Amino acid sequence: MIKVFHYTSPGVRTHVANVYTSSLEEAFRLTQNIDGSWSQGQFFEDGEENRDFDNRVELLVPLIQDDNGKIFGLRSTMMFDEMELNDKISIRIYVVKAAGFALKPITPFENINQIGVA
Repeated sequence: MIKVFHYTSPGVRTHVANVYTSSLEEAFRLTQNIDGSWSQGQFFEDGEENRDFDNRVELLVPLIQDDNGKIFGLRSTMMFDEMELNDKISIRIYVVKAAGFALKPITPFENINQIGVA
């Protein structure tokens, strides 16, 4: 599983989804709005199929609804967002780059806090 974090404002990282894959590239692709909205259900309110829906994506944050009841999905994963890969041996955080991903260096103390041992 890969945890997807979006930066919602400078310095504020929000865990928006879990993607059930071991591939960073696939997690990135599955959190893109291309033919619909990755963060909304299999069908839109009007009954149209959401072609970006994938049941391997678990949405973790509520969607915004305007005063008229229109629901807005989340933005696509983009540069500077982060993906966390936990392979039960270590936790690695990758930053989304213009092309690919870069491993984010973390200190051992940060790693301990991330797995809940403090």
